[in-house]
Order: sequence, then C-alpha cells, then structure tokens
Amino acid sequence: MRRYQEYMRNQVTELLTKYGKIDQLFLISLMQVRGVTSGIRKIF
Repeated sequence: MRRYQEYMRNQVTELLTKYGKIDQLFLISLMQVRGVTSGIRKIF
C-alpha cells in the first residue's frame, strides 16, 4: 500500500505543479465507490 500512496502523491503533485491552473480535482477510490470507507486513510 505504501508504494501506491507514493505513486498517487507523485501523480497528483505533477498534475498540480506542471500543467497550469487546476480548477477542480476529484479523487475517488475504488473502495469509496464500493461503499467501503472504514480504514481509508488520508494520503496527502
């Protein structure tokens, strides 16, 4: 899980710093879509 968190953090950082102004950003995990919310930690 740690490698995935690092990967996602790097991807979001790239989007927010290299491509100009971002008006909105939606991050929806598969676990949230399936309704599994217990144990989800904030990674940013």
